[in-house]
Amino acid sequence: MKILFFIDSLSSGGAQHQITNLAILFKKKKYNVNVLIYNNKNNFFAKKLEEEGVKVEVLKNTNYIARIFNARKYLNKNKQDIVVSFLETPNFLACISKIGFSKWKLITSERSGTKKSFLGLKNKIFKWFERFSDVIVCNSNVAKNLWIENYPNYSKKLLTIYNATFVPNIGENKYIALKDNKINIVIAASYRGIKNLTNLLDALCLLDKENLEKLKISWYGNINASNDSEENYTKSLKFIKDNSLEDIIKLNDAVHNIDDYMFEADFVALFSEYEGLPNSICEAMMLGKPILMTPVSDYKTFITSKNGIICKDSKAENIKIALEEVVLLKKQDLINMGLESKKIAFNLFSSEKIIEKWEKVFNNIINKKEGEE
Repeated sequence: MKILFFIDSLSSGGAQHQITNLAILFKKKKYNVNVLIYNNKNNFFAKKLEEEGVKVEVLKNTNYIARIFNARKYLNKNKQDIVVSFLETPNFLACISKIGFSKWKLITSERSGTKKSFLGLKNKIFKWFERFSDVIVCNSNVAKNLWIENYPNYSKKLLTIYNATFVPNIGENKYIALKDNKINIVIAASYRGIKNLTNLLDALCLLDKENLEKLKISWYGNINASNDSEENYTKSLKFIKDNSLEDIIKLNDAVHNIDDYMFEADFVALFSEYEGLPNSICEAMMLGKPILMTPVSDYKTFITSKNGIICKDSKAENIKIALEEVVLLKKQDLINMGLESKKIAFNLFSSEKIIEKWEKVFNNIINKKEGEE
């Protein structure tokens, strides 16, 4: 079976991470796999795909109109059996390419699922074209329910498949709880506004000196992820300096070995205003890490009081309250919470289980006769 994965770029974003994981997993299962992109400026995951023998092709992309015609031409000449597209614009390009006499099947997936993504003329046009997809895969039930609420006529082709997550290879590293008598927290997220670094910094300023000095926070993320990322990063560095937080929180660029940093941490955190299914949380749980996060995505499914702490919301005051709860934990608490995270993660996110679900979808749509629901 020939599968083409289609996405905007191979930058360090969550959707790009996930499509890279899927392409590699299916390649290892002897599928004929290629990846198509149209933005070649940031190739964070390109080397990883190359190492696994996955070919990446770049669509000719002179302007927006040309991109539509070039995508349609490529997709209808490539002779793939299935196209799997991620994110709004690639989904739209794939859907518009499907119109006519195409023989290939199409699976679209948005990866975020927010109320805002269903508003506005552009989003409504893009969603209208989803009628030409064979299946719409969401990576959370929250996202799936939003689709059903806004487009009930698509309900029969909607389903949820969680992110495929590798069991990370952390080499000879050993976890030392409460290293230097501090709670070490790692955050893997870009510096986009929705990732909520601003409110985290405000929360740190609300903590009393004793609790603040019990924390060591390391943030890793793409500084150029969006138009506001670099500005947020620069302003945050200034805020950290102005408020003497240099010994508490460090801001870093994205790294390929984020698993190593997560494994050494006591907690992995995420303070986003909204998310699809965050890769960093799935991977952290696979590593056996306690989780600190805002109430986004399907958090009720994979976070309980036994393996994590949930902020009431993404506001600074409630992040502060959650951090006060974190600093009270002892070494054995952290170990027990980590064990529970690992148990939940293997049940929900193991690559073997996720690939089985994708294969079932592939086989169903390939074998489905024309006109069948």
